[in-house]
Amino acid sequence: MYFGNEKPGIKMFLKVLAVGYFGSVAIGTLSDSLIPFWGERLLNMPHAHLHLGFIEKWYFINSVAIIAILIAYKKPFTKFPHAAHVLISTWASLFHMLMAADSSQAVPYFGIFVFLFIAVWIPCCFSDIVFPLLFVRNKKAFKSCCH
Repeated sequence: MYFGNEKPGIKMFLKVLAVGYFGSVAIGTLSDSLIPFWGERLLNMPHAHLHLGFIEKWYFINSVAIIAILIAYKKPFTKFPHAAHVLISTWASLFHMLMAADSSQAVPYFGIFVFLFIAVWIPCCFSDIVFPLLFVRNKKAFKSCCH
């Protein structure tokens, strides 16, 4: 992550750690768990559960987040294909909602589609567009690296 003219060091690493952890774990939890759960409840799906991966599988989620943050700190301009990011988020949200469906009842496919769209679109736009812009101080440097 690029924070203007700031030199690498402990202060910059702590910023990258905070932004990277919140940007991935908190926003990912919203997209992959909370919004699908709210959709399940509003659609009266019989097996609605709230799954919080960073609590239930803390050792896995936090380890992967920390490794990704370290990679981002060492090589701040890596490019992860956006389509892959959206696909993974879509799968996570969809599987969450399909697990709550009951095979003996009609599955509310249109309702699932609506909440899936909300679960992926809002957090992805926030984490990919709005969230990084909140931390850019040097607007000139931002314009030169992004389109």
